[in-house]
Amino acid sequence: MSNLRRTVAVLGAGTMGSGIAIVMARVGHRTILFDVDRAGLQRGIDTVHGFFDNSVRKGKLTPDQAAAAKNALIGMPQLPAELKGASDEAPAPAHVALSIMT
Repeated sequence: MSNLRRTVAVLGAGTMGSGIAIVMARVGHRTILFDVDRAGLQRGIDTVHGFFDNSVRKGKLTPDQAAAAKNALIGMPQLPAELKGASDEAPAPAHVALSIMT
């Protein structure tokens, strides 16, 4: 696996979005979890953090690994400036992976 770390934006903090955020944060990518619904965003963050906490309890991650994955996750109720305008006509910068969950 490459040591390249990317910024990954996951749009939608529901079941699928949270799952993608778990995978991306776990491998060390800076992961922006975006949802316009603040309550939904908080549920998504809680889901991701809960997954890492359970992984520590089950012995699948060390506490340091879980903390690093949690620290890689950023929740945002608004699109970050680096993603504004990202579309087919104006793609996101090359260092940003974009995943849209509706």
